Order: sequence, then structure tokens, then C-alpha cells
Amino acid sequence: MTILAVLMVISISGFSQSKEVRNNISIGGGSGGYNGDLGTTWFEMEEEWYGFIGLYQSRYLNASFDLNTSITFGDYGHCRMDGENQYRDAGTEVLNMLGRLTSFVVAGKYKFANGYILKENAKLAPYIYLGAGK
Repeated sequence: MTILAVLMVISISGFSQSKEVRNNISIGGGSGGYNGDLGTTWFEMEEEWYGFIGLYQSRYLNASFDLNTSITFGDYGHCRMDGENQYRDAGTEVLNMLGRLTSFVVAGKYKFANGYILKENAKLAPYIYLGAGK
């Protein structure tokens, strides 16, 4: 609980990205779930928990464009639960599986609130976000 309170104070005391503050670096994390041929862990509260952590960087290029990069690292998986059938109705086996996933993404953001289409300080600031990752 203390960590959550500290993170909340840090998050409200930061500065937003702008012309003057061009770089934004953030750290995040969460839980990753598996949903596939081996089973599913989505929305299963009693299922094992696999976490991930991410590092995100954004660079203000000009009023219209931002450049974003991110890297995430974490685990995901599925373990057969106690009492769960070893085989599905189709005859395929429910396997135990654990994997590690590292991803890297580079993306660009075109902002409509750029002074040309909408005012830069518009309350509604739509954008298009496009990128690729591995």
C-alpha cells in the first residue's frame, strides 16, 4: 500500500510532455495472460499470476508528431488446474506451459491538435498512432 501511495504522489508531481519538456520516460507493468490452444488464463482469478515490466520513451518532435519506443519483458503461461481434465473433448491434451516474452516497439503519433487542424491546447486532442514491433 505504501508503494502505491508513493507512486501516486510521483505521478501527480511530474511534468507533461510539451515543446519545453520534449522527452517522456515511464515505467509500467502488469499481468499477462495466455489464451490459446493450450488453455486460457484470461479472467481466471485463481489462476497463477505472470507479470511483466515495460520501459516506455516518447519524444516530442514538433506540434504534429511524436516518436515513441517501448520495450517490455515478462512471462506468460498456463498450468493445468487441480481437477481440470487432462484432455479436451477433441482429444487434445491441456498442457502446462510457461514462456518468456520480450518485445520492442517503435511507433509514431500524428496529433490533430497541432495548431493547424485543432488548437494545440484543445480539450479534445485526437491522434493517430501507428507503429511496428517485434
